[in-house]
Formats: sequence, C-alpha cells, structure tokens
Amino acid sequence: MPASRRQRFALLALVLLCGLLTWQAGERIARSRNQRALESDLADTKEAEASPSARPVPAIPAAQKWVPVERWLPGQVRTFPDAKFTNRFRNTSASLDELVRNDRALNLRNALVDTANGVPLQLPAGLEASEEPGAYVVQSHGVLGETLRRQLRDAGLEIVSYIPNNAYLVRGTRSAMELAAGSPEVAAVLPFALAFKLEPQLLD
Repeated sequence: MPASRRQRFALLALVLLCGLLTWQAGERIARSRNQRALESDLADTKEAEASPSARPVPAIPAAQKWVPVERWLPGQVRTFPDAKFTNRFRNTSASLDELVRNDRALNLRNALVDTANGVPLQLPAGLEASEEPGAYVVQSHGVLGETLRRQLRDAGLEIVSYIPNNAYLVRGTRSAMELAAGSPEVAAVLPFALAFKLEPQLLD
C-alpha cells in the first residue's frame, strides 16, 4: 500500500480515536455534574423537610395569639363603627378592599377583624363567646398548609370550613385549642361568638 494511503488511514484512525476519547470524557463530566446536582437536590429536600415552613415565622407566645374581645353595651359608642353595615363589628378602620389583601385579616359574616393590631373587638353583651364556645377561628401565618392541618387534628380539633383570610373554623374544646395555639404555624385564635352566627337583621 502506498505510504500516502497508509498515512491517510492512520490519520483517520487517530481522528476517530480522539473523537471516542473526547466523547468518553464528556460522558464522565456529565455524569459527575448530574451526581453533584442530585446530591444538592437531596440536601435541599432534607433541609426543607427538617424545617416545616420555608417562610420566617415570628415567635409569638400562645397567650398573645388570642384576639382580645370586649363587651359592647347598647348606647355605648363603638370604637370602629361601620358606616355601610351598622351591624358589622370591627376592630379596624381599614376598608374591605384593604382587608381582603391583608394576610392577618378575618372577614366574617358580621365582623371584620385585624388579628395583628391588638385592638379589642367589641361584641354586644350576651353575644360574645362563652368560656367553652365549642368552635374557634384559627389563622395561619400566610397560606394554609398540611402542617397546620395535621397539628389541629393531632390536638383533637375538627376542621369545619375555610375562613378568609388564611384561617379555618374548627370545632373542639378550649383545652384542645390552647394546645394547638402553641404551634408556630398558628398566628391568631378567635373564639367563635354567637354574634358571628346570627342573621344581620337579628342584631338590630
């Protein structure tokens, strides 16, 4: 075989060998990157599982999570009268539009409550919640999640319905509610008063 032809074959073989070695090296690099990415994902998952909530949750003593309520007597001036609905009780002057966007607001049938401002909610005498009302509104820090639902069930509470914003109406004893209130997932607790259940015209 002429030398020039052998040289061409040798050059071709060398090119193929270089291509094969380059491909194998690329495969090893890709596998190494994938392995590192997988290990990173597993580490992130373990960290997320170790922390029940990704958002920072302020540490609030359980006793401070209960929304203050005070008795309102006929003829007494309300702290926050509702100009549009005279039978709607408030502890805030914020508009309904503002409260709809407030994670710490409760929009009840006969009440608008800011659970973070510390202002007592005035309710008519005889229509407040009793010492053992049997039902409570439990508000979460932000969006409701499975962690809170599990903690409520574990405490012996039954979830009845959703309450805007970020809250559940639950049924159970006061001792069960006090137990659940200790969870960092719970932002506020409001005993469910008779005033929240009545038709507005019955409050005249």
